[in-house]
Amino acid sequence: MANDTPSLLCELELLILENYSPELWMALKAALGVTASLSLKNRAHPLPLIFEGASGRGKSWVINCCMPDREETKGILYRLDSFTPKAFVSHAANVSAKDLDRIDLLPKLRGKVLLTKELAPLFRGKTEDLRANFATLTAVLDGKGHVSATGAQGTRGYSEVCVFNWLGGTTPIPAGTDAIMAQLGNRLLRYEIVGQEQSEEDLIAFVENYAATTIEEECRSRTNLCIVAHFNAHPLNSVDPESVSIPRKSALQIARLAKLIASGRVEVHGVDGGDACFVAGEPEGPHRVILLLRTFAQGLALICGGGCVGEDEIAMLRHVAFSSIPRHRRTILRAVLTSGGDISSTRAEKQLGISRPSVRGWMRELAATGIVEFEEGCGNGADRVILNPKWRWLLEGEPVAESEKGVCEEGIAATQQ
Repeated sequence: MANDTPSLLCELELLILENYSPELWMALKAALGVTASLSLKNRAHPLPLIFEGASGRGKSWVINCCMPDREETKGILYRLDSFTPKAFVSHAANVSAKDLDRIDLLPKLRGKVLLTKELAPLFRGKTEDLRANFATLTAVLDGKGHVSATGAQGTRGYSEVCVFNWLGGTTPIPAGTDAIMAQLGNRLLRYEIVGQEQSEEDLIAFVENYAATTIEEECRSRTNLCIVAHFNAHPLNSVDPESVSIPRKSALQIARLAKLIASGRVEVHGVDGGDACFVAGEPEGPHRVILLLRTFAQGLALICGGGCVGEDEIAMLRHVAFSSIPRHRRTILRAVLTSGGDISSTRAEKQLGISRPSVRGWMRELAATGIVEFEEGCGNGADRVILNPKWRWLLEGEPVAESEKGVCEEGIAATQQ
C-alpha cells in the first residue's frame, strides 16, 4: 500500500506556515510523532508529551488540531478535557462493584493517544493532593497497569501491560510541583511553546481578518488525514522498531539528551532553608528516558516517511530535553549556552530581565545539578556560572569527554537494543 503521509504532511505544513508560526508547526509535528509511535511493536512504556506555555501561546491549538473528527481517528485518539488520576482505576463508593469496570479509564486508553487540552489543575493544588496524584501517574505511566485498594471497594485494578500515549497542555509548571515529580519519579516529557510578541500592525490585521475557526478546522481536518494515512500504511503495533534505524551519531545524541533530562530535573533544595546553598539528590537513571526519547524519535521518523532517525528528529529531541528541565534551570542554561559556555550574573540579569537575587538563586540551583559550575564574585564583583567540562557537548561540535565515554557507550547500547 502506498504511503501518502509525507505528501499530506507537506500540505499541512504549508497551511500552518501560511496562517500560524513555524513554532506551532514544529509543536504539531511533535504531537504527530507521539501519535505515530503507536505503530511500533512491543512498546513497554507510555509516551507522554505535555505542551507547556503561557495562556494564549498555542498549546491548546496543537491539541485541538489532533482532536478526532472522523470514525477512523476516534479509534486512536481519546479526547478527555479534564480528569483526575483517580479515574484510571475507580473506587467510587456510590457505584456498584460490578459497574466499576465500565467506568475505569485505564483499559479504555490501551493502544490510544489520550488528549487533554488543559492540565493546569493537575499541576497545582495542595502538596498532599499533588503527591497522591503524581504517585498514581507514576504507576500508570510505568505501563504495567495499576492496582489500588480503598476501604470503599477493596483491592481492584489491572495488572496486565497497558501502554498508551498522552498529549496535553498546561501553563508553566510551578517549581514546587517540579520538586514533587522529581521525588516520585518523573515520567513526563515536556515541550515548551514560547510564542511571539506581535506588533500592533499584526494585531490590527487579526481584528480585521479574523477567520481562525475556519483555518483551525482545516488544520484539524488535515491533521486527521495525516493520521489516517499513517495508520493505513503502518497499523497499530505493526512496525518492528529495528526497521527504523538509529545511526550511532543519533544514538549518542539520544544518550546525551537523556542524561541532560535526568540531571537537569533532579531534586534540588536549599540548605538550612536559605538561598545561598543548594544540594541535589541522586538523579534518575537515564535508561527509562532513553527509551522514551528513542520511541519518540522513531515515531517522528515514521510519520515523516523515513526509515532512519536523523538530524531533524534529534533537533526535536533536543528541544524536548531542554523543555523537560524545570523552567528556571533551563532559562539559565540557555543563557549560558548562547553566551558561549559561561555567563555573569550582571549579564544574565540584563539579558533575562530579572532581579539580581533571582539570577543568583537560579544560577546556584542549576550549579547544584552539576551541569554548570558556580563561581562567586569577589566583593561587589559579579558571580559566574561556567558550563561543566563534561557537558561541553551542549555547545555544538564539542567532542565526547573522557569522563563521559562510559555512560554514553551504555546509553548507545540501550538505544540499539
